[in-house]
Amino acid sequence: MRRLNWAALIGTILAALSLNSSPSRPPLDSNPAPEITWTAIFGKAPPPASRPPGGSRGNDEQVYAIAPGQIGRAEVWHDQPLFVWQGSIRQIELVTATGTVWSQAVTATTHSIAYPGPTLQPGRTYEWIIYNLAKVPIARVAFRIMAAPEREQIAADLAELTAQFTAQFSDATPEQIALQRANYFADRQLWADVLQEAFAVTEPSSELVRIQNEITARVAA
Repeated sequence: MRRLNWAALIGTILAALSLNSSPSRPPLDSNPAPEITWTAIFGKAPPPASRPPGGSRGNDEQVYAIAPGQIGRAEVWHDQPLFVWQGSIRQIELVTATGTVWSQAVTATTHSIAYPGPTLQPGRTYEWIIYNLAKVPIARVAFRIMAAPEREQIAADLAELTAQFTAQFSDATPEQIALQRANYFADRQLWADVLQEAFAVTEPSSELVRIQNEITARVAA
C-alpha cells in the first residue's frame, strides 16, 4: 500500500512535531501580515499518520481518511466539521457510542463534505466512518470537539485577529481573512480547522485551488 505523499503537496516538511500534545497558546500577532500564503501555511504541517485508515475498491485505487483525526491534534474547534478524504467512496457516517448522528451518500468524485446537522457538543468524542463503492466500511476515525473553555478563548482570539487585520487592511478579501484564521489554527496544530478554512473560501485563488486539488488527489495503489 502506498503511503500518502504529503511532501508532494507542501514541499519540505518541517521537523517532526508532536501530534498528541496540547501546545501552549501562542500570542496573537499584533501586526498581521497580508503576505501569508497557503503554501507557507501548509509548509508547517506534519504528515498524516503513516498508515492512515483506508482500503481499496480494487487494485487501482486506495481510499484514505485525512481530516479530522489523521493530522495534527485530534481535536476540532469547528462544531460543524469538514471531512476530507482521498479516493472514491459511497457514503460517510458520523457516530457516537450511542448511535448514528448523521449519514450521507456521496458521489465518487466528492472528496470533502461539511457536516450540515446540528452543532456537535463541546468535549464530546465522535467517529466518522467512510464506506467504499461497494458500501463496505473501510475507515473509522475518532476526533473530539474541543472543550468549551478553549473553544471560547479561540473564538475571542479569532474575533480579535479579524478585527486587527481588517482595521489594517480595509480592502482585505474573504480569502485573505481565511488565510489569517488558517495560520492561527496551523500554529496550534489544529489541521482539521486549517482545512476547513481553506475549503470554505467560495472564490479561491489559483494557489488555493491547486492545493485543494492536491490534498484530495487520488492515490494509486
